[in-house]
Order: sequence, then C-alpha cells, then structure tokens
Amino acid sequence: MHEALFTYINRHIGLPLTIDEEALIEANFQPKKLRKKQYFLQEGDVCKQIGFIVKGAMRQYSVDDKGVEHIVHLYIENYWAGDRESSIINGFFYHISLL
Repeated sequence: MHEALFTYINRHIGLPLTIDEEALIEANFQPKKLRKKQYFLQEGDVCKQIGFIVKGAMRQYSVDDKGVEHIVHLYIENYWAGDRESSIINGFFYHISLL
C-alpha cells in the first residue's frame, strides 16, 4: 500500500527513494482503510494526521444553518487530505468524508 506514496514522492522530488527512506516512510505512514461516507475529520476536530489517498476520493465541506452542505474541496487519488491549521486555531471548521 505504500507503493503509491513512494511513486508520488519519487515523481515530485525527481529522485528515487533509498531503502532507508522507504523504511522511514513505512514506519511513519500507517495504511488505514476508510469506508464510504466515513469521516476523516469532523467540524471541531483537531487534525493530528494527514491522509494520502491511494484509492477513492474525499470531500471537504461545511453545513450551513439550514442543513445545506457546501463542498469547498475535493481530494482525489494520489493527493493529500488534512488540515494543519486546525491545530493552530483549535478546531476544524469543515468535515472531510469519503465519497
């Protein structure tokens, strides 16, 4: 499951990862399978992890006072999902769930 992440990194840095670098990534990036419509982050959460999408897609959205959802970002395969700002402002303003 780490192969997609290795390919992504190799493509963006322009050099192949060493065996030691791959081992470091494997030790620090734990694969996690989420189900359709399962939340990755919810409003009010502090983001303590980032996700790299190997297969599928996620959406980042808010829900207004009338219950209407507003999608603000779509995360697709070979893309990162998360919110580093939530740790600074003590909470996430959106939801991120799987499609």
